[in-house]
Amino acid sequence: MTLSLGLFTLLNVWWLMLFFILPFGIKNAQSNSPLEYAAAPPPHPWKKLLLINTGVSIAVTLVIAFIVKSGWFTLGDIS
Repeated sequence: MTLSLGLFTLLNVWWLMLFFILPFGIKNAQSNSPLEYAAAPPPHPWKKLLLINTGVSIAVTLVIAFIVKSGWFTLGDIS
């Protein structure tokens, strides 16, 4: 796996994992104020979410790179 293919894989895995990790931690708002919309969720911890997403994505990309480098699966197996 070349560097450019590795970065491309990381970008794709990061984007896909974002949609898996995004819903974790969302809670319904407990609003007592009539000025707040009751169904709107409270603010989401974006920095924590993106750091977790990046860590998981790097781990998944390393597993993919190991599988490709070890020869268990090659790009020729696809066609």
